[in-house]
Amino acid sequence: MAHGNYDEFWQARNILPHLVNVKPAVLTVGGFYDANNYYGALKVFEAISKQSPATDNAIVIGPWTHGQWARDSGRAIDKLDFGANTSKYYHEAILQPFFEAHLRGNGRWQHPKAWVFETGTNTWRTFDAWPPTQAATRSIYLAAGGKLEASAGEGDKSAESWVSDPANPVPFLGGKTTDMNPDYMAQDQRFAAARPDVISYQGDVLQSPLTIAGPVRPELVVSTSGTDGDWVVKVIDVHPDGFQELVRGDVMRAKFRKSMEHPEAMVPDQPTTLTFDMPDVYHTFLPGHRMLVQVQGSWFPLVDRNPQTFVDIYKARPEDFRVATQKVHRGSRIVVKTMELTP
Repeated sequence: MAHGNYDEFWQARNILPHLVNVKPAVLTVGGFYDANNYYGALKVFEAISKQSPATDNAIVIGPWTHGQWARDSGRAIDKLDFGANTSKYYHEAILQPFFEAHLRGNGRWQHPKAWVFETGTNTWRTFDAWPPTQAATRSIYLAAGGKLEASAGEGDKSAESWVSDPANPVPFLGGKTTDMNPDYMAQDQRFAAARPDVISYQGDVLQSPLTIAGPVRPELVVSTSGTDGDWVVKVIDVHPDGFQELVRGDVMRAKFRKSMEHPEAMVPDQPTTLTFDMPDVYHTFLPGHRMLVQVQGSWFPLVDRNPQTFVDIYKARPEDFRVATQKVHRGSRIVVKTMELTP
């Protein structure tokens, strides 16, 4: 099974006689910029690996929006240019050989478990497992003074705070929209930095490349004056010219911090740990760039407004939407997998 534009392949080749006793094979295809269901591609690959180990299971992750590999060249999304026709590479170097091997009965093709496009360097890489087994776990702490540090800062009890107003939510784009723009991840994020309800933590200018691969895991210590709240985390690559490239962003709605089935109210002003996994990345922050992490309480209309009171949002009344003071306390960190950059 594969996702892609292969109707012509089926029409052009008489493959049915070769399908007897063929080993099951699945090629799952997704895109880092797929705002519709990138999560689904990752979970399909993961589930097949665990539940059907005999299946010839592989994944392709390209620099694409939803299904972009079947619509255009895959060279660019908005201002991001990946330097090549990535869709052509996928069709010619991956998809066609996959079908030739598994539909025409030629099972001798030895292929990797994962083809993944490395953003930042704009390079295709192959791996025997995804996420890569050689990646090392690293913690990046949200430190005082809006800095990213390698250590927690023992004994520091400070926190950053902001006022989150449901009537004035942080937008997910610089302009106004009522739709989910599929290219939102390629948009410059500088529009958010000047808002008083967005907290930024920035690392030093990199002297050497920093490559992260796999899921990004925020582990935040937070509090709110309300009884619910959203914490949106954005990992951003700041280019030397100031352009802020969104590498990954996601949200944790606090009442679901323990269970989606059994929501639980926040205790006002009590520090609480929020931990969640953001979908996988494979990105290199190049020398001269900086890593930036932004934390905010809304991301509208990509994420619906949180009343910031513990209610069923679908039944929320106007008076349920209340201003709240949100905080990020010391000890908060982003856990990533890092790798050495290879030629």
